Amino acid sequence: MPNHARLYITWVIAAGSMLLVAAFAHWGCADHFRFAAYLSLALVAATLKIRLPGMTVTYSLTYLFVLIGIADLTFAETVMIASSSMIVQSLWRPAEPTTRAQVAFNAAAAVISVAASFLVAHAVGSLGFGRLLPLQVALAAGAYYAINTLLVSVIVAFLDRKLVLEVWSKWFEWCFRYYLAGVAIAGVIIACNHYLGWAYPLLLLPVMYAEYFGFRIAILSQSRKSLASGPAGQP
Repeated sequence: MPNHARLYITWVIAAGSMLLVAAFAHWGCADHFRFAAYLSLALVAATLKIRLPGMTVTYSLTYLFVLIGIADLTFAETVMIASSSMIVQSLWRPAEPTTRAQVAFNAAAAVISVAASFLVAHAVGSLGFGRLLPLQVALAAGAYYAINTLLVSVIVAFLDRKLVLEVWSKWFEWCFRYYLAGVAIAGVIIACNHYLGWAYPLLLLPVMYAEYFGFRIAILSQSRKSLASGPAGQP
């Protein structure tokens, strides 16, 4: 592994670890049952992952529970959900053996992304837009997606000797529209939480998993088309 890649991994893990310590230093949980329910669902969602074509990274539904956490839970609770689910996603049936550094990096990247999303959401609220919940959710979702995919794209670019923008663009090519669909689902759940209570939105879980299976089918279909057209397209 190149030295600059090692330094980058060390930096991300160190930054994520410091944020994790800061989060747990101010631990707070208003509803332990709700937190346990969201954490359990996020861990299950982490096992439903899809490997993106031409990339060594995977996509899962864990971000839905991160966005819900940003809106309805404390920073420490959301960090716990993000880091724990990312550890499960990294270790659950990996295509290749996973190292401890990879697991720690993925968890740290998720923690950094959560911190940035929380910062954006609270900044919007402090500017007097606290009642515009859809705006806060949209901006927090954009921050989480941009930072998380960028952090991962940099290390992939280092290891595969590619341009960062080339790798980063693949995330938008394969995932962005499905991410937007997930953000819409998360937005509905957050709104229902505020008006109906947190338990009722769990009825939307089948919709979440329908998105996963739809994305999986689309990825498999596109991959087969690429394999079928690749050799024929050679001069």
